[in-house]
Amino acid sequence: MRKQITWAGLAVLAACGGGGANSTSTPPPSSDLITIAQIQGDGAASPLAGQSVTVRGIVTGDFQEADSDDRRNLGGFYIQDGPPDGNLETSDGIFVFDGNNPSVDVDTGDVVEVSGRVNEHFGETQLEAASVRVVGSGSRKPLPIDLPGGRRSVLAIMGRKGSSR
Repeated sequence: MRKQITWAGLAVLAACGGGGANSTSTPPPSSDLITIAQIQGDGAASPLAGQSVTVRGIVTGDFQEADSDDRRNLGGFYIQDGPPDGNLETSDGIFVFDGNNPSVDVDTGDVVEVSGRVNEHFGETQLEAASVRVVGSGSRKPLPIDLPGGRRSVLAIMGRKGSSR
């Protein structure tokens, strides 16, 4: 049986880099929004761990439970800031955990506003969503990335066997 790799492992990379194209207008940011880079901070853990925040970002990877896509279930999704902050010490992407029954189904490219608590899980900063609101639907798509070595190298990195087809 041939298994198609969805590049789930690369969603982390996509969430942390590159902008998008095909933008449409979205509502202006609320005055209480902070950036993902502010959540991530420039250290090993978030300076805002345990605090409630509201952030706006572009969905770069949809891994929600109980949504229309029953593969890739991680209980959430990745978002990134619109324009990056330009600081190599901070990340512009974050995983949003929204549990096994998300109230809002997001899609890659959606612009969302998320309110929730900043947590550290397995050495990674996450946002545990209390509310998710889609403020722009399908308005931005993440850019594809080319990795050196092609598919065979990616499979080796991910610890899987496969051909270069």
